[in-house]
Parts: sequence; structure tokens; C-alpha cells
Amino acid sequence: MKMKIWFLLLVANCGATFSAQAEYGRGFIGAEMDPQTGRFKEVYRDWKEGIVFDANSGNYIVTYKGDNNSYYEVIFEPATKVKPVLKPKYDFVENTEAIRYQYQLENGKTAKQSIAALTTAISNLNSGSPIDPTGWHGTTFPDTKSSSLKLDWSYAGKNANEMMSASQLGIAPGKKQSGFVLESDDLPGVAVMEIRGRRTTAAWLGSAPEFESPLGQQIAQLESSNFVPCIAAVPRITIPSSFDGAVVLDALRIHVTKDMVDMKVIESTLASQLDRLLQAAAEAIRHKSIKLARDHLHEAFVLMQKNYPDIEKEGWDDESNPQGNAKNVHAIDSLAARVIAFDVKYVEKRLPN
Repeated sequence: MKMKIWFLLLVANCGATFSAQAEYGRGFIGAEMDPQTGRFKEVYRDWKEGIVFDANSGNYIVTYKGDNNSYYEVIFEPATKVKPVLKPKYDFVENTEAIRYQYQLENGKTAKQSIAALTTAISNLNSGSPIDPTGWHGTTFPDTKSSSLKLDWSYAGKNANEMMSASQLGIAPGKKQSGFVLESDDLPGVAVMEIRGRRTTAAWLGSAPEFESPLGQQIAQLESSNFVPCIAAVPRITIPSSFDGAVVLDALRIHVTKDMVDMKVIESTLASQLDRLLQAAAEAIRHKSIKLARDHLHEAFVLMQKNYPDIEKEGWDDESNPQGNAKNVHAIDSLAARVIAFDVKYVEKRLPN
């Protein structure tokens, strides 16, 4: 439901932010090409620049005017015709302080595209990561908008001569894939995993709309939001080389009160209650009042457990909502509750006796 609302809002925004006058003239329709001549259908009619959502196909029809005063109509297929169910799992690597993060991804039977890529932001990862399922290729690169790393898994094919239909290139509808793995010394936080389907890239005819133009800005908006969001546990809270529980709790507090609240995986009232307990625990650590710090951390854990009783559940998380949300029954999303509890227990474990 949320994704449908998002599409409607996006289309509404397109219509509200840019409006052009209709003009009679020559135009070419990119979706209609003469197979014998290789030429696109030429039409004389009233044309109007803009973006229209086609509810039947799920695609956008983009109409724009080129430098030669001819109009062009092309199809923009979004990469959002997938039905992802993402299940994360994370735990310590045996006999180490490193954490292994694993992801299982399923594509719903009613999806119209195969899942071809998943991308998220992480704080750091260890050498040898990421580990890829067969046919997939994982890469990391600096995020130009923050100090994070971007992690991307894309389907590359099982071999160079792979001949498969587009619906099979990736995670086909009704199929699932595990084996997405990475290891990191950083504690988990909650982030958006951007899931993209395999699509036909828009073939811009003539001179494509300029980025600075109103229509170009709308196309850029379509591209930047061209994914289905799923929440995931990822490396997020950095552990100082010389462990300092107060520093770790400060980072967790910021993540909860800013990132998690913005993502709507925790209600602001509960986030404030948790913030006070974590802040009190951090101050107690700074004043070397370890027993008091443990008491505050225990209160924080009990607070999470009160709002989500299955907080210590092991194995794959049962998260299946494309967008994490703090439901009315619980003031916090299940994944967010488990992540916070995991981090709190870690800090408590590393405090001196």
C-alpha cells in the first residue's frame, strides 16, 4: 500500500511542479519502430512535454522537445516492479569480535521483474568481504554524500555465455537467494536496502532533456527514487580501536534518535525514553560508575523487550515489510528492537567487572 501511495504522490508531484503548453508539430514515438527501416514512428499531432504514469504497464511515458523542434515520446521503465522480502541475520564470528551479516532475499510471485541489485550504506567491512552468491558481484565504494561506504550487489550472470530471459537474470518472481554475506567489526544499525529490478533502460531519442530543465529535474527524481526500500541490519556503529563504551553508546543514541526516527522504525516517544537511558549509561561509564551503567543498560534492554517480547529470537529475522514501520501494537519495529538490544548487550558485556 505504501509503495502505491508513493507512486501516486510522485506522479502528482510531476504534474504539479511542471506544466507545459500543448503544441502541434512533428514527433517520434520510441516504442514504435519499423523493424524493416529501423526508424521510429513519425507523428504529427498536439504534443505536450511531461511525464505520465501508465497504470496498465507500470511505466512512465516521457514526452520532451529536442533541439530540432521535434518531439519525442519514450518509455521510462522503473526498477520497482519487484516484491522483495529481505531477511537479515547477524552474529559474532566464532572466537572473534567480528560480526557476520547475512541476507536472504525473496522475490514475490506477483513481481513483474527479477531482482537484479541491492544497495545500502555501511560504516565499514573487513578484508575478504563482501562474499557473493553464485552469479552476483559485490562491490564497495565511498559515498560522496557522507562518510559511509556504499555496498552494492548486482547480478552479473553465472558465466559469460549465459543465455537467459530477462525474467531469469537475477532473483526471478517466486524465487529466493541467500549467500549475501559480509563481515565487519562494527555493530549493527538499521539502514535502507535499495532493491532494484531488472529493467529496460530508457533509450533517449534525439537530444535528451537537459538536467537543469524542469523536465530534466523530474527525470532525475525518478532515477533517484528508482528502488523498493527494505530495512536491513548493517554495520553502522563504529567500535573505537581502544574500546570506549560511552563513545559507542553516544553513536547508538544518535542513530536511534535521528536515523531510526526518520525511518519511522521507532516512535519518537520511545526513542526519547531510550535516549535518556543510554545517555545516563554513557555518563556513568565516563565517571567509572560501572554498576550504575549496567543498571541503565539493563533498563534499556527491558524497555526494548517490553515493546517487542521476541527480542532475543535467534536466526533469520522475520522482517517482511518492504518499509519498516513502528506498528500500533509495538512502538518499535522488530528489527530495530533486536538491533538496539544486540548493541546494548555488547556494550554491557565489554564493561569492566
